[in-house]
Amino acid sequence: MMEVIVKYPNRKFYSKLQKKHVAMVDIFLAYKDGKKIKVETYGKKEDITYRTLMQCYAYFADETDCKYLLKSQFFYKNF
Repeated sequence: MMEVIVKYPNRKFYSKLQKKHVAMVDIFLAYKDGKKIKVETYGKKEDITYRTLMQCYAYFADETDCKYLLKSQFFYKNF
């Protein structure tokens, strides 16, 4: 099941699946653990998954995580 996360104008993220607010590090760890996620804006429902994951990697990733990102299908599909 894909987890849909909504980003509100106040920059907070809300997981519809977990029914609670989540932090960017939670999004990063979920993706790193192989969970399917989709991040969208509140209202317009614009898909911002790629942009959010790039921010997550910039903030939280180490060298090993970056190698994982470069090997992932998500990176090549969206870059």
